[in-house]
Amino acid sequence: PNNPADPSDYGNYDLANRPKDGLDIRYIVIHTTEGRWDGVVSHFQNPSASASAHYLVGSQTGRIAKFVSPKHVAWHAGNWYYNTHSIGIEHEGFVADPGRWYTERMYVASARLVRTLCDRYHIPIDRAHIIGHYQVPRSGTGAPCATGATNCGGAGGHTDPGNGGTQWYWTRFLELVRNNGSTTPPRP
Repeated sequence: PNNPADPSDYGNYDLANRPKDGLDIRYIVIHTTEGRWDGVVSHFQNPSASASAHYLVGSQTGRIAKFVSPKHVAWHAGNWYYNTHSIGIEHEGFVADPGRWYTERMYVASARLVRTLCDRYHIPIDRAHIIGHYQVPRSGTGAPCATGATNCGGAGGHTDPGNGGTQWYWTRFLELVRNNGSTTPPRP
């Protein structure tokens, strides 16, 4: 809030009561920050930045910061429909250097967070519902963009979480999500 005395004076997100207000949460959008932890925290705490995410996951430590409650609409996807129906999770790092930034600790911490959110909001654990920012259409509604589509990446045409998602290990990540972050598959 910009002014605690005025609940309508806020900056980086929209107040909501999802999903009770009819804005069901259907997607989790995976992002890469293109910045380091401290800079991202500072940016998201600045109401004039006009940007936010629900969570940030640290690269080396796997620590998690919550910026916007999932009941509210964060401004992360560059597409209003997706903002209203998703939870945005930023991952500390740079798309150009995935080997340095996308660590096992990050994957495990993020997978645990995503699993908790999927369970809480009944989001299927699949690539149709856990998507990269690069899959968000630039405008309109509809299904996430397929790989190679040209009208994708939200308003800015983003490629995160890495060169159209090719540097983010989706198969491994979804395996971790299904196993609640465990690197050992559950016994049958």
